[in-house]
Amino acid sequence: HGNTNSLYANSGEFYRAANGYPVGYFWGLRTAGVFQTEAEVSTYKNKTGKLIQPDAQPGDLRYVDINEDGVIDNNDRTQIGDPNPDFLYGFNVSLDYKGFDFFVQASGVTGNQLVKSWRGPGGRGNYTAEILDRWTGPGSSNKIPRVTEDGKNWAQFSDLYVYDGSYMRISTITL
Repeated sequence: HGNTNSLYANSGEFYRAANGYPVGYFWGLRTAGVFQTEAEVSTYKNKTGKLIQPDAQPGDLRYVDINEDGVIDNNDRTQIGDPNPDFLYGFNVSLDYKGFDFFVQASGVTGNQLVKSWRGPGGRGNYTAEILDRWTGPGSSNKIPRVTEDGKNWAQFSDLYVYDGSYMRISTITL
């Protein structure tokens, strides 16, 4: 597969537009936590008893087999985020009292997601401080996977890359 799922130049598809979905929705693999033990890896099987992620180890991401065919591939990609905000807002407050005046102006959005594009597949790119909370042993993390030299837990575009994009920014304060 090479670098087909990269978020950089020549990237594979990680956003889409389709009837009935938000414009530009994020499309990728859904995760169901992090494998904590060998027993969890060996019990993640399809209907016929075949291992769904045979090469997984404790600390690796557990991908959801959306189409239930027992294989994690492009057919398991689904909507994992929406870049469009549900609500945009802005406000200002102006107060005057005995020769003093106070003014605040703010704006923001809520209900949208962002893609963490600074963290590239294959072990390249930067980690944020959240990597300090990565999986280091059973029970240590069920969100951030272990770090490997080959970057395999970051090689597929998944909901691991999708974050809440809501914000409120104060642009002006005057006293």
